[in-house]
Amino acid sequence: MLIYITSGANENIFDKICDKNNIHLTKFKNVLNLNNFYSKNNFENCKILAVDLSIIGNTDDEILEFFLKFRQLYDAKIVIVAIGRKVGDMLLSKLVSESIFNFIISEDTFLQKEEIKKCILGNNQYKDCVKFKVVEQTQNKENSNKLNVIKGFLGKINKSKMDNELLKNEKLSNINNDIEEDNKKETEEQEDKQPVKPQIVERVIEREKVVEKKIIVRPKINTNKLKIAICGTCSRMGTTTQAFLIANYLVKYKFNTCYIEANGKNSLSNIKNFYEVSVDDKNKKISYKGLDIFANITIEDLPNILSMNYEVFVFDYGEFLNTFEESFASADIRIVVSGAKFWEEKYIRNVFKICNTYKDINFIFNFVDEDEQDFILKNMEGLKVYFSQYAPNIFKVYNEKIYKHILKNYLSFNEVT
Repeated sequence: MLIYITSGANENIFDKICDKNNIHLTKFKNVLNLNNFYSKNNFENCKILAVDLSIIGNTDDEILEFFLKFRQLYDAKIVIVAIGRKVGDMLLSKLVSESIFNFIISEDTFLQKEEIKKCILGNNQYKDCVKFKVVEQTQNKENSNKLNVIKGFLGKINKSKMDNELLKNEKLSNINNDIEEDNKKETEEQEDKQPVKPQIVERVIEREKVVEKKIIVRPKINTNKLKIAICGTCSRMGTTTQAFLIANYLVKYKFNTCYIEANGKNSLSNIKNFYEVSVDDKNKKISYKGLDIFANITIEDLPNILSMNYEVFVFDYGEFLNTFEESFASADIRIVVSGAKFWEEKYIRNVFKICNTYKDINFIFNFVDEDEQDFILKNMEGLKVYFSQYAPNIFKVYNEKIYKHILKNYLSFNEVT
């Protein structure tokens, strides 16, 4: 049974799909107060509860409380009819936060039919509705300011080259200066402290001289499992390449690292045809050159992988809007890969619209001409911005200075000769 609380304007939107699929439809019109409706009716036989928000007179908090209470008492799907509501609507955001994902919002007849079919016969997931999740108003104001600052910056690069010529040298040197300053501080700290026993010591005999390379790991909050999450502003941004490059950078320095393909694309299925790899089918694991690769991983596979004895887990989430629920936000280090073409501007803006902690994100830009880098740095001032080298081989190490800077709060490298 589908119970539909509806206004007169939208009362017939479920008629056809219910008739075609033999779903019993019961309508309640002009219910202004959900609390009164809840106390006067029984929902034991209800399999789907659909509510047209346009007729409801309750506050957002009261509506949310109604659905949470209903979900506790009855095993029924909740469908929200919110035709005309847009991204940024606070009630839809609160519903997404409570794992209510079935929304019918489109004013276009064709798109609305597709939404109805998906909500009634199937189920939306978090990735389908993450665009509706926004931060509180105080945080929205901060995000709005940043959006205004970056508005159009990718599309206006050519016009600003002359004005920013002097800024270029200054901005492009900032990252190197930061890295050099970090290295200087690390050296001074090591001189002041007592010697620390390294986790890994490599010895190389060169002309009867012993060279020791000490690699000291300082995991966050005394944990030995560092999680790095990488996604792209849109598809084909080079996300997988960056994930492999970072993983191989860590392998080079002998950290026990694994790469996790968590984007649902199964792009690595044919890697065995190109490289001499070892395969562990039971754990969906492929190993090559010291790196363990977990291909085509689902949420159900993650607990087993995370229980394994790795120091660093590198998650490749693919496109930003398709990440596994809150996994990206909960990682220790978050990286967003982007391009700088004018048609890619709208995708990077999605990151600012949805993610309320973007100041902690590391932005790596691919394929950016050196003449354009200063403009991007200027318009993303205050954020962590890097420009990747050309990296044609995912099993070689590039961008060492960039990755060392990104990982500086978690890994400390001290070489003594």
